[in-house]
Amino acid sequence: MEAETDATKGQESKQQIRDEELFKAAESGNFLVFMSLSLQQLAKSISFRNEDGRSLLHVSASFGHSQ
Repeated sequence: MEAETDATKGQESKQQIRDEELFKAAESGNFLVFMSLSLQQLAKSISFRNEDGRSLLHVSASFGHSQ
């Protein structure tokens, strides 16, 4: 049971890193990162929010990116 908990924690950590990478890509206007996502990943990313409650689209627009 403990191994399952450790594995789950590792997956959550990897997902958090991926979320952060997407927000960095939104800030910099690096749309290629989003182009590399599967449709399922892209659909899931729509619900992501940063610590301020802003979505990836809001972050991208606030940095002047329109793609």
